[in-house]
Amino acid sequence: MIYMLKGVFAECVRDFVTKGGTFITIYWSGVVDETDLFYLGGIMGLLHDLLGMI
Repeated sequence: MIYMLKGVFAECVRDFVTKGGTFITIYWSGVVDETDLFYLGGIMGLLHDLLGMI
């Protein structure tokens, strides 16, 4: 679970998955930024598109 998701880490995950890696997460991951503020636009913040979520 990655409750606090920084933009730099999101890019690392995106690069990892693009190169064929598998990223496993749960529902409460990526909900806040590095200042502990919720991302607007739904759950998984910066990773929703990578995970196939709309």
